Amino acid sequence: MGPQDEHPLATDSVSPESAVPRAYPDFLKSFLLNLLAGCRLALMLPVKRGSFRITIDQVVLLILFSVALQAAIQFNELPPVREVSIIGLTRQAAFYAVIIFAAYCVVVAQRASSSLTPFLGMLVSTLPLYSAVRGFVWAVYPPDSWTPLSQFIISIVGMVWLPIVAFRIVRILHGARLFKAVSLAIGFAVVFVVPATLLPQYKMWTSLGPPAAAGNEDSSATYRPIDVEGAYYRQARLLDDALKTLHRNRPGIADLYFVGFGGYARQDVFLREVQAVRGLFDQRFDTTNRSVALVNNPATLEDIPLANAHNLERVLGDMARRMDTEEDILFLFLTSHGSRDHRLSADFWPLRLNDLPAEEVADILDRTGIKWRVIVVSACYSGGFIDSLADENSLIMTASRRDRNSFGCAHENEWTYFGQAYFDEQLRTEYSFTAAFEAAAEAIAAREQEEDLTPSEPQIHVGSAIAVRLEALRSRIEIGDNADNSN
Repeated sequence: MGPQDEHPLATDSVSPESAVPRAYPDFLKSFLLNLLAGCRLALMLPVKRGSFRITIDQVVLLILFSVALQAAIQFNELPPVREVSIIGLTRQAAFYAVIIFAAYCVVVAQRASSSLTPFLGMLVSTLPLYSAVRGFVWAVYPPDSWTPLSQFIISIVGMVWLPIVAFRIVRILHGARLFKAVSLAIGFAVVFVVPATLLPQYKMWTSLGPPAAAGNEDSSATYRPIDVEGAYYRQARLLDDALKTLHRNRPGIADLYFVGFGGYARQDVFLREVQAVRGLFDQRFDTTNRSVALVNNPATLEDIPLANAHNLERVLGDMARRMDTEEDILFLFLTSHGSRDHRLSADFWPLRLNDLPAEEVADILDRTGIKWRVIVVSACYSGGFIDSLADENSLIMTASRRDRNSFGCAHENEWTYFGQAYFDEQLRTEYSFTAAFEAAAEAIAAREQEEDLTPSEPQIHVGSAIAVRLEALRSRIEIGDNADNSN
């Protein structure tokens, strides 16, 4: 039996005297030295093979420490009520199995299978630093605020970092030449990156309460448990109840139909806006029995259909069958949080709802065949919806520019800044949608300047064909309202 068979921690390329010892009397000291050396290795700083104190026990301890650190970071990302996720723990086990297999492939390619333990130990000694940095970046710069460029950069760094570490280990442990080390690092990347990327992104904790609201705004103070199955099965009945009250179009009259969509369940301001705007339109714009609300909120779960893509398409499709799509006009009001990639949040924990991209809103509207459209999107980055929705038959108004935030989405607010300026202040006295927008944009700019906020710059698109149609609607409603007031 040869020396390397007797000493499984030794490598094929170094002598037994310089090999990493199998055990050290001070177990904790060895662990701390491994962490320190691993940080230097991870940060691409000079580090020697002798800086590590790798045994199989140390490998196990380093893996357990990395998992525990990741669990602590994920624990802090969730609300106070949590439980361990078996699926998340299984995902962690699969992740480390992939790392071990990739490391095994590298040492076998080196014909140095006995060096698996030191190679693996050096590799996993870098993971605690990686987890800590990742947790810090996600806390300071949450993923929902990433731009496409930053998302691409962060993804690339995450994919190439461990193969670069593997390259350094091959050079340090085996003294491999540059070309061979690069080839082995590429092989490691192929074996590790592809399976690791395909693993489902489950955390080690399951939330038993709603996560914190977006940004720094306050979320609802009280969490009420939700019957998820009952909520889904209830949707058909709620939609039927909402749609059966809709009146059909009146021949020769251009009717206005209203749909309100409040997508974010954890802040009541969106519920309040949808309800207030629907009431305003029923009162002033003749949409009584021609209006429907879709809302995500615990208070309305048993009374109002959910605000999601499926329900929106169902409502708009049914509404289109009652409208004269060549004559009547749809007013669609969408209010929620928005993302930099122009998606409207449809969020109602623990229901799993998909966000609503601008392109999907356009597709849904196109499938209904509704020709004349007024669409208001009140959300951050909502200006990005215009490119997908704009045509000659549409009036599109958004609360912000495509790359700007809008303001006022605090839980306790009655209105967002845009909602208050446009609906509550202007449309209570003004019948022209475009004139109200221009006045509201000026009021919002003045308020943001006074509060030293970055201007949201609300946007508008007026289609060439719809302007005449809206003027006729304005005249009819205004004359009718004046006649009612005179009586």
